[in-house]
Amino acid sequence: MFDVGHGDCVLLSNNAKFLLVDIGARWPRWYQHVARQVEASVPPNNVCGLVVSHYHWDHYSLFRTLTRPEGLFSKIYFPALPVAGPGWAAGQAMRDFLLAATLGRFGYYAILPEVFRRFRSRIVSCQKGERISEGNMDLLVLWPDFSSPLLRTKRIIRTATHVRQTIEPLLKRHNIPFPSELTDDYTTDAFLDQLTDLRYREMGEESMQALNRVLGEIEHDFRGLADTFSLAIGPAADSTQRPLFLGDLPDPVLNRLDIPQVEGAYDVVKSAHHGTRFGRKLVGLTTRFLLVSRNRYELPRVKDVHRGYLYDMNSHLRLNTECLGTCLIR
Repeated sequence: MFDVGHGDCVLLSNNAKFLLVDIGARWPRWYQHVARQVEASVPPNNVCGLVVSHYHWDHYSLFRTLTRPEGLFSKIYFPALPVAGPGWAAGQAMRDFLLAATLGRFGYYAILPEVFRRFRSRIVSCQKGERISEGNMDLLVLWPDFSSPLLRTKRIIRTATHVRQTIEPLLKRHNIPFPSELTDDYTTDAFLDQLTDLRYREMGEESMQALNRVLGEIEHDFRGLADTFSLAIGPAADSTQRPLFLGDLPDPVLNRLDIPQVEGAYDVVKSAHHGTRFGRKLVGLTTRFLLVSRNRYELPRVKDVHRGYLYDMNSHLRLNTECLGTCLIR
């Protein structure tokens, strides 16, 4: 578990096979050396799967600093965004935001089309029930579940509506098409193609600044939606490896998440949202190692690790990059 400041980057290995879960930092320029460490950890003749747990840049921003990504990654797994079902509105709001952020070169979100362009044939969009077989591990996607009523709560619908009503007039102004609620043929592939094309669209400086101001005003809403669509992955029923990764899932999802039961203990559990979010389905869970990535913005405001991880879970050893820096488990 690499210390990337406020961000996430965990490398799993099993018999010389590798799986990287996230590779991002809130301030990537400060942690470019981590990309070198990741590449040095995977021998040149080996390949590694990459799971990007969700669409916040502190989970993928270091991708740009890699020197050999094409030779390093076999596949890159992202959360799927629904085009139908209860989560449609929230998924479309996320796509709207990412399209506008790419057009306006907002933050580090413009890294996404670079990833998609370079790995077009190796991008896998994941939802509940699908398998990730990488690093000699057989893992199961536990979330997002596009049939879940959790994706159609009043709060999510209200947030998604606000994002769409704010951004879609801007997209229209710049002649960027987006699907209506009646569109049923807008696939994830179509979205990725559109995002890649926008990378080359030119904008005037004044228009870009205006667009960035709007995106900055609603980014908080986008964060909440992106957290809700985090990938959660755990061991498949027949897997001998037992990791559990929870992305930045919010508490309501963690209260109802279908977490696989394992005999004995999990090998590792990566706490949700830097250890600040917890849910009822985690109560009583046992793990050899509980992983907590740093939750400081290098500013005075600090959120403590949720008491549930301290008292309601059974962990043999709790590792926190805030206290220990980069952690290596053998």
